[in-house]
Amino acid sequence: MTQGLQPLISELIDIAQDAFLVVTADGNIVFANNGARDLTGYDREDLIGMSIDMLIPKQRRAAHAGLFKSFVDSGQETYLMSRRGTVPLLGKGDHIYEVGATISRKMVDGQLYFGVILTDLSPLKTALQYVVDREIKLKQSLEQLERAEERFVLAQQLAQIGSWDWQIANGELFWSDEVYRIFGMEPQVLTPTYDIFLSFIHPDDRAAVEAAVARSLEDPAERYDINHRIVRPDGEIRTVREIGKAQMDKDGKPRLMIGSVQDITESESLQEQMASALIRETEANRSKSEFLANLSHELRTPLNAVIGYSSLIATLPKTDAAFDKIEEYAGDINMAGTHLSELVEDILEMSKVDLGIVDLHEDDVDLENVIHAVQTMANGRANERGVILRTKIAPALPRVTGDALRIKQVLLNLIVNSIKFTDSGGWVHVDAYERDDGGVRVSVADNGCGMEKNRIEDAIKKFTKLHSPLKSQYQGGLGLGLSMAKAYCDLHEADLTIESDPGQGTTVFVDFPPSRTIGPP
Repeated sequence: MTQGLQPLISELIDIAQDAFLVVTADGNIVFANNGARDLTGYDREDLIGMSIDMLIPKQRRAAHAGLFKSFVDSGQETYLMSRRGTVPLLGKGDHIYEVGATISRKMVDGQLYFGVILTDLSPLKTALQYVVDREIKLKQSLEQLERAEERFVLAQQLAQIGSWDWQIANGELFWSDEVYRIFGMEPQVLTPTYDIFLSFIHPDDRAAVEAAVARSLEDPAERYDINHRIVRPDGEIRTVREIGKAQMDKDGKPRLMIGSVQDITESESLQEQMASALIRETEANRSKSEFLANLSHELRTPLNAVIGYSSLIATLPKTDAAFDKIEEYAGDINMAGTHLSELVEDILEMSKVDLGIVDLHEDDVDLENVIHAVQTMANGRANERGVILRTKIAPALPRVTGDALRIKQVLLNLIVNSIKFTDSGGWVHVDAYERDDGGVRVSVADNGCGMEKNRIEDAIKKFTKLHSPLKSQYQGGLGLGLSMAKAYCDLHEADLTIESDPGQGTTVFVDFPPSRTIGPP
């Protein structure tokens, strides 16, 4: 049967892609198939009779001889020479191939022959190198992707912007880690859904958010863009801005919505502060404009008196009868000049306070004496307006450490202010007593016109007059009285507070701290 298969075996060997060689014990090739021709580049006729060493690179022949001897000495029938790697094969034109080599031996008619099978591994090696290169590139791409993701996550954290997408058909909602942080949670602590998202929306904003989502889903051109509040699990309320866009399927139905959410709490607060600052600046400019108009009015009034009366004096005849008029006009000029001097002094003093160059000459101040002195100074104005001025001082009132002149100015400003805004028949009461904490309180109360509670803060501002200086019945002054009193109180670490109601009157409290109280006189 083997004899009958011999032609088939020979044919199979010839058409095999591997190289088949038969070599004698002394290394000469006696058979080569077509695969050997294709691999080495030599014709079969050239291979037969050639020494096997001719197919081995010179630098590898000694090593090859050693391996071959080891195989012969081992007595093995078959030996895989390439089990530790490929074997170099020197082809025609000095072209080197990487091959796998298997050797077997057989005694035929008393002579030893070796069968050599050579497999071209160059394509495999190329393929393996391709796989290795692809693996390296894949690893590099993954590393770049990881770095890009890290940068993306960091950028979201720094900008406080999270990304999300909503699979509308199945309701799946994806949140980036930053969305979780914005909503006050650790990343991936829950699986988000649209209903869970709505549960975070402030109840007062929920309807507006749902309406904005609905508009975006109905009209692809409508961008989802809304500012709203969220309530975090710990109860903190934050303001966020959401921007999104719906994507439609081939039937025009919404299938996906992609968007971002940004925490704008701080930026919105900053915008509010800037708007508030702008309002305050506008108000300050308005107050300054009113102050300048008032200053012009206040300065012109005494100046007109000085100019007018001095002109009259100049036209009076030089007679004894005219001297009485001159004396009267001189008194009016003196009064106008004194008022003008007081106005200028107030402006200069307020400027000193603003510049922080006011020096307090502190000593033990007897408040009872100061209050009586101020009452004496203010009685004339009170009588002119028909206002009753009373004082009530508690027995053994403690003294305070301070600048007596500035404290006197504070009380005078407050009392004169109360007299100015109290109609004839009204009253102004000054009380002084020791508080339970050891500090001293002085209050100036009146039953005058009063003011709205939201105007109290304005009343203390510099150059602010709650009534138009040109139209109000309460004319006079530059609007510095309360602001100067407040500034002097601050220098004494004293609190100045105001309580007032329209038509009911005003009470101003000056509270000296216990640290400035030094006991009764």
